Amino acid sequence: MTKIFYYLNYYHIKNKIKDIQMFCRINTIKHNGETDKIINNLRDQKDWYDKIEGLHSVTYVKLSNKEFMGCIIYDSKEHLEAANNTVKEFMKTNIMPFIESPPIIVEGEVPWRYSRRL
Repeated sequence: MTKIFYYLNYYHIKNKIKDIQMFCRINTIKHNGETDKIINNLRDQKDWYDKIEGLHSVTYVKLSNKEFMGCIIYDSKEHLEAANNTVKEFMKTNIMPFIESPPIIVEGEVPWRYSRRL
């Protein structure tokens, strides 16, 4: 239990000290149904994710056999904006061959979050 509180406190304090508000981009993507191929492709990109400064987490949720929702969290809006060109290139190479329509994109500040670390 102490680890959980430490983790939450760490991120709260870290963001307060830097005066940074974590920022999230959510993409809803309709694709051609090649779910396994898309997910394997995303999993194979760990080295690429590690190179993006300020990238906190990437989560994809399967909404249906032909639709995903991606939740990408950055340390700040500035980090998200700095990564835009790199992310566009990544999407062009790894996602665009599978999508059926332009993704729906929304973004905003992350005022609070909980994450359990075991």
